[in-house]
Amino acid sequence: MNCTFCGNEAQGHKTKEHIFPVWLLEEFGFGEEVVNPTHFDSNGNVISERTHNMNSFVAGGVCRKCNNGWMSALETANMHLITELARGKRDILDLEDEEAIGLSHWTFKTALALHAGANWRQVVPKSHYRGLAEDVPDMPTGVRVVGKTVPTSGGFSWAQSTDWHIHA
Repeated sequence: MNCTFCGNEAQGHKTKEHIFPVWLLEEFGFGEEVVNPTHFDSNGNVISERTHNMNSFVAGGVCRKCNNGWMSALETANMHLITELARGKRDILDLEDEEAIGLSHWTFKTALALHAGANWRQVVPKSHYRGLAEDVPDMPTGVRVVGKTVPTSGGFSWAQSTDWHIHA
């Protein structure tokens, strides 16, 4: 089996990349939170469904070199910033360019891991994964990372879709 990110042979060196980092789950107490990823068709019918806690939500097929190398470094470099933003101590609009770029790369890596570990059809081109693994400084053509701080009453959710979802 080849690594989802770098494309190199991962047999015997395969790891499981936590979609949401363990340190982040521990920081906010979401590790034991049960999630139910569900894949719906365009008519709203359930195609597949899983249930697990956040600590066990992983993307397989990631080689040890990627997981313990550039992916770990990217998380470490952004850990403090992610925590400050999540706790409301910083505003995303006040980030320096270098911080915003680092955060966008971490966010894109996390979105790619989420996609790789999802029970949804795989529509993201392999070149998107390879660009991050090869430390390409720019996002792939057509990819934009948009961030916004939104007050919440707790918990979190996500949607993986080819459509924009607007929550009022």
